[in-house]
Amino acid sequence: MMFPSSFFFLFFMVFGVFFSLSSSNWFLVWCGLEMNLMGFIPILIQFKGLSEIESAMKYFLVQALGSAMVLFGGVYCFFNLFSWTSLLFCLPVIIGLMIKLGVFPFYFWLPGVMMNMSWLSCLLLATWQKIAPLGILISFFYSNSMILVWAGVGSSLIGGIMGMGQSNLKCLLAYSSIGHMGWMVSISQFSVSISLFYLFIYIMMNFILFVLLQKMNFSWLNSMKKVPYFMSYYIVLFGLGFLNLGGIPPLLGFFPKLFSVEVLLSSGIYLGTFGLILGTCFSLYYYISMVLNSCLNVLNWHGNVLKKLDFGFVVLLLLLFNIFGLMILFIFI
Repeated sequence: MMFPSSFFFLFFMVFGVFFSLSSSNWFLVWCGLEMNLMGFIPILIQFKGLSEIESAMKYFLVQALGSAMVLFGGVYCFFNLFSWTSLLFCLPVIIGLMIKLGVFPFYFWLPGVMMNMSWLSCLLLATWQKIAPLGILISFFYSNSMILVWAGVGSSLIGGIMGMGQSNLKCLLAYSSIGHMGWMVSISQFSVSISLFYLFIYIMMNFILFVLLQKMNFSWLNSMKKVPYFMSYYIVLFGLGFLNLGGIPPLLGFFPKLFSVEVLLSSGIYLGTFGLILGTCFSLYYYISMVLNSCLNVLNWHGNVLKKLDFGFVVLLLLLFNIFGLMILFIFI
């Protein structure tokens, strides 16, 4: 439950993203990022628990470092006659935005911060807080730096490998976010429309998944062994959500990866494409194993689940979700 004052901070957080993306110089971009940060921090600590305060402090320090790098890069550009032709002038801003996104090699802060957050804060951190930094990267550095491509490949590999040994769902979703952000950052240098489409689909998939996890109030994988009977619907939707997030065809999450691979291969990024796919294969391992374990646990505890579940409703929901996503695909592509 959110406090009345939280709506003011939520408005400030949303306004900061739009202000940053619509600004025409680096000082205003930095101001928008700071407004977004100052609006998000109070939402993190609204429950005033020690774990939330610890996560908020870690998040503030990391984001302040990223904002300082962005401001330093903008000032450095100003005193060098607004020249972005040299990589030396771009590098501070690129590093600052990569820190804010939590991509390789600056991913270290994201799992520790998400692990102690509420599910609402985790949802905002994994989705809305990524929009401004990614939008700035696309706007100012489109087809300008191969550093972002290889940072995306590293993020996909790290997200897949490090997520395999996680039993905490929030940490697992943090590494999943790192892996997906690697795809978005890599493809942003070759196709803006596909990168934005990937971001939109990722936000939509995460929204459904985090709402289910909030409803079930699960934080650890072994919690699924004690799922009550009336939550059997949620377990099935939970499994479909993770398969969608993993990009299993013909689910909606498969299409952004398919178009990304097509664009990367047509651009001659063969090794980078292989790295992205390999990282996704590692991610699929823990996605599928988690879904299978959860479904088997439900069947073991409730032998009549298959008789009671309305699979027609589940299939219809899944089809509507994919059809809606394909409609959005034609708008972006």
